[in-house]
Amino acid sequence: MVEPRPLSMRPEFRFLRPSILAACAALATFSVSTRAPGQLSEPKQPPTPFQIGAAKPVQTPPQLDVVYGETADGQKLLLDLYQPPVAPPKAGSAATPKLRPAVLMVHGGGWAGGNKKEFRNLALLMAQLGYVTVPVSYRLTTNAANTWPAQLDDVQLAVRWLRNHASQYGIDPKRIGAVGVSAGGQLVASLGLRETRDPATAKYADQSSRVACVVDVSGPTDLADDFSSKVKQGGAVNDHLKGLFGGPVAEKSSLVSDASPLSHVDAKASSFLIIHGTKDDIVPFDHAQRLHEALTKNGTPTKLLALENEGHAFQSRENQKRFMQETIVFFNQNLMP
Repeated sequence: MVEPRPLSMRPEFRFLRPSILAACAALATFSVSTRAPGQLSEPKQPPTPFQIGAAKPVQTPPQLDVVYGETADGQKLLLDLYQPPVAPPKAGSAATPKLRPAVLMVHGGGWAGGNKKEFRNLALLMAQLGYVTVPVSYRLTTNAANTWPAQLDDVQLAVRWLRNHASQYGIDPKRIGAVGVSAGGQLVASLGLRETRDPATAKYADQSSRVACVVDVSGPTDLADDFSSKVKQGGAVNDHLKGLFGGPVAEKSSLVSDASPLSHVDAKASSFLIIHGTKDDIVPFDHAQRLHEALTKNGTPTKLLALENEGHAFQSRENQKRFMQETIVFFNQNLMP
């Protein structure tokens, strides 16, 4: 008898993975002008995917595979830390170093695949701009035991871990944002809309799990939607949701509502930048529109960047540039003093 392949290895999953990888690879096509922080310039030569092009290396070596938690069944939860270059102290100066903002980065992959390494480019780039950047891993549904809300619990723990270790890394715990792509977009949206799901059992329960601002890139916001009736690759998404909830969506209404960012918009919602292609054939564009409308009615600062004729990943060089510029401007406005 042939064992069924994990969901992340099935043919239909290939439609999801290249899109997500391409979206993150797009981050590599821009570098930072050292004379004008925050302004983006195109390198003379196209960089290799998952490299930073002309960007200068971060002076402080990144800390990779830092354990931020461990699950009851022994799964280690890992994150990477990239820190800004540190200027040598001036002679005779006793000034206290400034606290820096931090940005948590959550990969996509249909909750069944992906890797925190996909955010290395953006992590390096934003570290040069003065951010502590933190790509994180979380439990994937390739292990059938990792059903919702395991993923939410993990990324919320990462935020609390970061706040608990803020003094160690020179982070201002009040200035932590998050960016996520696809399934990662759904998770970071939850970080901007919710407090700790289960404070009674949470580690670092004295710390908040909510981030100050969110960049949601191509993230699903209504997981009760019938994706197969709305977008070309919707059948694959429905399969991923079945893995996420441990059964058909129709039979898991409570979990589905809990996982849908649209269910959690309230007066405490953080600021949002929502970026979505109007021709996305994996996550319907109306998911972005409906979240933006709900936040607007709620009085929450929100901006929807609709990338015309783009799919789940952004192929147009001009739209890649807009994506990068808008993301950095948004974080600068919300996290920089």
